[in-house]
Amino acid sequence: MKKWMKGIAITGIVLLLVGTAVTALAAVVGNATQEHGIVGNWAERHFDDGLMEHIEDTLRLNSRRYRNSRSHSIDSGRYDDSGYDSDSYDNLNICPKEEMELAGTYKGITKLEVEAERSAVKIVENPELTDEINVYMKNDTYTIIDIDSDDEPGQLSVKYSWPSRKYSWSSGDSGYTQGIIEIPVGYRFREAELEAKASFIKADYVNADELDASVKAGELQLGSFQAGKADFSVEAGSITAYGDVEREMEAEVKAGAATVELAGGEKDYNFYLDNAVGSVLLGDSVYSGLSNDTKVNNGSDKIVKIDCSAGTVEVRFSDKN
Repeated sequence: MKKWMKGIAITGIVLLLVGTAVTALAAVVGNATQEHGIVGNWAERHFDDGLMEHIEDTLRLNSRRYRNSRSHSIDSGRYDDSGYDSDSYDNLNICPKEEMELAGTYKGITKLEVEAERSAVKIVENPELTDEINVYMKNDTYTIIDIDSDDEPGQLSVKYSWPSRKYSWSSGDSGYTQGIIEIPVGYRFREAELEAKASFIKADYVNADELDASVKAGELQLGSFQAGKADFSVEAGSITAYGDVEREMEAEVKAGAATVELAGGEKDYNFYLDNAVGSVLLGDSVYSGLSNDTKVNNGSDKIVKIDCSAGTVEVRFSDKN
């Protein structure tokens, strides 16, 4: 196939992927209007100003992290010493657990699944816990939480959701679900799965043999993670994570932004980059353009795989030397 024909074909495929992601997003958000773009009246009524700011940024595929900074790079001045975006969660309205209800306490959990739909959820460590996991929810009129711990031994599935479309907006009953999940300090899961759908998930720390974090709309932040294998997936929105992988990290972005800071230096990893029409920033190197596939072999036993269709992926390293 001639080069120009290959380029047209790849572009068509990427546009199809982006269109699919946006269509899925519209289905999640619901009642989007042409006047307000993808965000629409639903989000304006169901999220406070801070959350609306996040949704507008992520769904327009123009993350604030990439504004007014070097090409395809995070504005590092907005991050404190711990790596957090200093004002990312200033307006995130998740009430303290004292204002929530304890939905359940579960022991011996090796697999944790957390799904948030039209919700704001925090995962925090509690030094007073040993083997138990506490699940909290804010008891609003239409808040829904589904908890399943009987599917298989050691598995806990928690889904927060807000069924706004079932109720009339004229009644004034609008909002979003809020929840907190407490885990013991340093708790190691066999598997941990986090999924945000028109939602925000903030996890202080996650330690797992296999970590799977995905965003279909909204934002997910991992303040710190330790994983044997970590998978990050973004359809429309953003993921920010800081941590260490023991074997492999994979990041797939269809439309949106993924930013991961890994422990160690760039030479500690081998890289496999599959970039269609997006942009990949690896350390200080930028890979962009049509169908830019790259392999970097540093002789390491750790692997980083990046599949960027039409978005931005940035991989930074704690060791800048």
